[in-house]
Amino acid sequence: PPDAPAAESPPATFRERLETASEVWRLRADLARQRLFDRVQPEPDQAARFDVLMEAMNLRLGAAIDDWAARIAAADEVTPAMGVRMMHEITGVLALTYDELDRTLPPAWQANDDGSFELVTFIDPEVAMPLIAVEDTLRASRPARRGPFGPPPRP
Repeated sequence: PPDAPAAESPPATFRERLETASEVWRLRADLARQRLFDRVQPEPDQAARFDVLMEAMNLRLGAAIDDWAARIAAADEVTPAMGVRMMHEITGVLALTYDELDRTLPPAWQANDDGSFELVTFIDPEVAMPLIAVEDTLRASRPARRGPFGPPPRP
């Protein structure tokens, strides 16, 4: 019947969320690239190297995530220490990419940033695909919602 409430759809799976993100990623990355280039005015060789750096960043992230997915599968759980180490490795790739951008783009590229450049915009969501295999382990290992300072003290 027309007045019947719509059936609530189940939450999207990790794969569905990644596929949706991938659909819009290329457009967002292209727009962010154009905004950066409009502001920085790189030479053609600098623009080409920028593209190579973004590809290299995604390859490094993909390799790191693939490795971590294998570690998670072997461990069958994600400990807080594993989570921190994984984030350290991932943020290390981002820091390295910033260093490479500093060596590639015109010297004042960050000084002239209007706040619109976010390196994470250039991360291809496809790099997270290996985590689909360990989605249940990740979900089960996520701590329950707690306050901003961790769990309450034990009595």
